[in-house]
Amino acid sequence: GVQAVEVVESPTISAIESKKAFKGSKVVFEPPSCKKSECDMYDMCHPVGLEFGDKCTISDVIGNAPDDCMKGLSLKVVELKHV
Repeated sequence: GVQAVEVVESPTISAIESKKAFKGSKVVFEPPSCKKSECDMYDMCHPVGLEFGDKCTISDVIGNAPDDCMKGLSLKVVELKHV
């Protein structure tokens, strides 16, 4: 038979600028303009599943970035959900 299921999108973990990292805030995702793919934070700043301009809500602020940004940005790790 057929069974109805509810699909719930999982949140995305990303690093964003500290000044924008407030739980519950609605943001337009803008990864840092950075081409330093060798940076330890690059994948977290440019997560799979988020595109420039996506509308998101910050569902949680996890904490400070685990590594330093090669551009010197102050970053926080957040959990983002698409709006």
